Amino acid sequence: MTPAEFKAATRRQAGGRKAKKAGDDSEGMVLGLCDEYLKQGRAKLEKVDPPTKVVGRPPRIIYQRNPFLDLVGTWTEKQGRALFLEVKSTTSHRLPISRPNGLTKDQLGHLRAWSEAGATVALLWVHSGGLKVITLETIEDAAGRENPSIPWGDFPLCRRGPLPSLRWDFLSEIADE
Repeated sequence: MTPAEFKAATRRQAGGRKAKKAGDDSEGMVLGLCDEYLKQGRAKLEKVDPPTKVVGRPPRIIYQRNPFLDLVGTWTEKQGRALFLEVKSTTSHRLPISRPNGLTKDQLGHLRAWSEAGATVALLWVHSGGLKVITLETIEDAAGRENPSIPWGDFPLCRRGPLPSLRWDFLSEIADE
């Protein structure tokens, strides 16, 4: 590896670590909101990790296709209606649609399938410390464009919760859609 290649690889790794930390922070914030909804008796949401399989010697972990979205649960306020949410955290002001570095085709397909089955679905997008709720209708409209993506600036921030422990009230946003 040349010095220039090493430097570029190091930059990519550092960028990847920054993105992972930002994603972990965003995930923690969203899971904290889910905990608050549970305490309030409004919803029960659980994070769904992809299924894994351990194979070979030495053992390797293979991540399998996840049939669910990031958060799955029931919406107590809506008589226990199923609630499926995808969470995306980006450093970019645009969220690509149907591409690996954004909302993937699989994730869009899962949003559609669960919606058709009667569940409430939405995308929670975290960027620059803010949170926005994006509907399936908006995502499908963007997916039909030539360069499918959603611009951050086109949507209002999620409303603040009534309590300091509920920084963003995404359930109220979803209910208004």
